[in-house]
Amino acid sequence: MKLILDNVGVTAKYVVSGIAAASLLLNQSPVPLYYTVCALLNSLFGKIMKRIVKDPRPAKSPKPGYGMPSSHTTAISYFSFVVLYTAPYFVPQPALRLLLAVVVVAYGISACYWRIATHLHTPLQILLGACLGLCSGYLATSQEARMQAYTAAHPWPASSLFAVKLLVCLAIVPVVFKHEIRWLLRLFTSGGGSGGSKTA
Repeated sequence: MKLILDNVGVTAKYVVSGIAAASLLLNQSPVPLYYTVCALLNSLFGKIMKRIVKDPRPAKSPKPGYGMPSSHTTAISYFSFVVLYTAPYFVPQPALRLLLAVVVVAYGISACYWRIATHLHTPLQILLGACLGLCSGYLATSQEARMQAYTAAHPWPASSLFAVKLLVCLAIVPVVFKHEIRWLLRLFTSGGGSGGSKTA
C-alpha cells in the first residue's frame, strides 16, 4: 500500500501536466486551452494565498517554506473536478464514466493523503487546497458555455490556436519541472568548472 501511495504522490504532477498537455495539443477545440488557462490562474491564486497566509509546513517537513494552501492539492482537485464535469463529452458510456470517476477520485485522494503522510502539508493545508481547487473548477465549468459562445462568434485560425496552445505548454514546463530544471542547471554549472572536478 505504501509503495502505491508513494508512486501516486511522486507522479501526481507529471500525470496532471501530461494529461493537460496531451488534451491541449491533440484536441482542436479551444476548450482544453480554456481549462488550462483557468488551471494556471487557479495555481497562481494559490501561490498568492500561500504568501499572504504564511502558514508554515509541518515541523517534520522535508521542504522549507509555507504550505497553506497546498499547491499540488489545489491543482489536483481542480483537474479532478474538470475531468469529471467534461467526462460525458469524451466518455459516452455510463459504465466507463463511473469507472473513470472512481479512478480520478481515488487517485486524487491518494495523492493528497500522501502529502500529509510525508509531512509536506498539514491536513488543514490540504483541505484548504482542495476547497480552492474545487471552487476554481466549479467557476471554470460554469463559464464554459460563455467561452464557447464567444469562440464560436470569434473563431481563431487552426494554426493560431495551435501556436497559442504550444506556448501555454511551454509556459507550463518551468512551473511543473522547476526542481528538475534547477538540478540540471546545478549539474551543468558544477561540471563546467575545472574539468568537472569541482566539489561543494
